[in-house]
Amino acid sequence: MANTSKLNPMKRRDLAYYRQRQKNRVFTSLVEFFAKEAERRGVTKKQLAEALSKDPSQITRWLSAPSNFELDTLSDILLALDAEMDTRIVRFADRAKPNYAHPLVAVHIGKETVHQSSSVTTETKRTSAVAKVSHASVEVTIDADVAAVAS
Repeated sequence: MANTSKLNPMKRRDLAYYRQRQKNRVFTSLVEFFAKEAERRGVTKKQLAEALSKDPSQITRWLSAPSNFELDTLSDILLALDAEMDTRIVRFADRAKPNYAHPLVAVHIGKETVHQSSSVTTETKRTSAVAKVSHASVEVTIDADVAAVAS
């Protein structure tokens, strides 16, 4: 039977990769937020467990490694921390190219670049600088390309 879908068939490898990447991103965001709240407000895992009526070991498991959170669980944790997740969906075509050269790297390899994101435009230009440093019997000469980054 011919594929009549307007979408390309998904490879199992791609599915597994993007699923894990999404889990890692959610986990990292949650752990970073919890760490900030723990520092800012003194919130502990035990207090979070009490607020959620969960065993403290469950909280430790959730905050120790990426797992397959249900959205309800994530929402409950954030609600207990007086927060909610702000989400956005981005098409691959709208994301920055994965192999684009960072402006500082582009200057080093001899390219002039202009990078524009949704909120910031940066422009780099290549210039050269030479610095000599002398101390006692050691003389060091540094010849480097210097990036001028304008926002």
